Amino acid sequence: MSDYNYDVIILGAGPGGYETALKCRRHDLSVCLIEKDQVGGTCLNRGCIPTKALLYGSEKLTELGNLEVLGITVDGYRFDYSKLAAYKDSVVGKLRGNVEMMLKKSGVSVVKGFGRLKDSHTVTVNDEDMTADNIILATGSSPFIPPIKGIENAISSDQFLTLESLDDDNWVIVGGGVIGMEIAFVLGQLGKQVTVLEMMPSILPGVDASILKWLNRSIKKLGIKVITSARVEQIDSNSVSYTYKDKLETKEFDRCLVATGRKNNIDGIGLEEAGIIRERNRIPVDEHLRTNVENIYAIGDITGIKQLAHVATYQGNVALMNILGKKTAADYSVVPSCIFVTPTISTVGLSEKELTEKGIVFSTVSYNVGANGKALLSQKGEGTVIIYYSPENGEILGCQMIADGSSEMINELSLAIKNKLGIREIATLIHPHPTVGEIVKEACEKGC
Repeated sequence: MSDYNYDVIILGAGPGGYETALKCRRHDLSVCLIEKDQVGGTCLNRGCIPTKALLYGSEKLTELGNLEVLGITVDGYRFDYSKLAAYKDSVVGKLRGNVEMMLKKSGVSVVKGFGRLKDSHTVTVNDEDMTADNIILATGSSPFIPPIKGIENAISSDQFLTLESLDDDNWVIVGGGVIGMEIAFVLGQLGKQVTVLEMMPSILPGVDASILKWLNRSIKKLGIKVITSARVEQIDSNSVSYTYKDKLETKEFDRCLVATGRKNNIDGIGLEEAGIIRERNRIPVDEHLRTNVENIYAIGDITGIKQLAHVATYQGNVALMNILGKKTAADYSVVPSCIFVTPTISTVGLSEKELTEKGIVFSTVSYNVGANGKALLSQKGEGTVIIYYSPENGEILGCQMIADGSSEMINELSLAIKNKLGIREIATLIHPHPTVGEIVKEACEKGC
């Protein structure tokens, strides 16, 4: 393709980076993947996978209390967090090993080190220069550490996931976003006392109020205390001070965790040397994922579009298609998102708030999970599915659901929205019985 060392150099081996590298090889492009830490990035090593492993284990612990009705009595059980942590690490290790094997078998050149742009075609890593016709920046993000006095007395989500023991019983979590709430559920399901302090008026921005009402049932059942509109002022060694309703309050803790978002990893990677424009903490890209430098692309968190692993992977494929000369524009109109609290929250398309703000006329249908046979017999009858659609032609505009298994059910709605299908198409589609997926069909039938 050129006289450079490689056709493509990818900076960062998270999901966007390593999956794009594998796809490059399928198209016979020579590719070098540079990673300063471990392949898999945040998602595999310090985010999606380890967090879900801990949630899986903590959910199993809470389920013990519901077994007696099934004729199962569990006496004298013991729980050892160190073994759950080891399980988490083993899952991460196996998946990372699989990725490393795939990269090796496909012929991707993997270099461990901190890569820095020297110019628009050159990357310096381990004091060596390597060149490429095209460069893809996929450096991801890290926990944002807010400028709170005494922040050194708290730990980040990354640090939480490295803990091998969990002896502290009283936790304060600063931040009620996805990361904060998922960890709150891990701790709550393990029997810990948890208080979540959120600066905004509501937790989990983007989730409709009707879904949050269902979530509050689980929050209360676990004894998790959520305080919104609370601005943290200072974190001491065993207490946090925060302003709530114009009053300074204090909450004691055994351990404090701060989960106030993520900061993009774009400092020190040579943007200036390569002539790449940045906007504060993001790298702006066009619809083809190009930066202002034509042969350099950016994907994933650093674009500031959506901090989701599956979006990074999608963007990597769009960038590759454009490198191959197949003019392809990114489309973010249908991006499903899942929050792995209990029950799982899954969303796609426009929310009720967004539809209202845009002035779009819509109708709503919903179906409670408890009316579904499979969910009820599985002791998973909490939650609801809400579908927003056009009253004119039935076209599905969005969906929000809170239900065990919703992270799988949301795919059907994503496909429907992508292809502009209506509630009638789903209502008349034969769904297998008994399955939780019938909830979607039942909801749509109510609108026909």
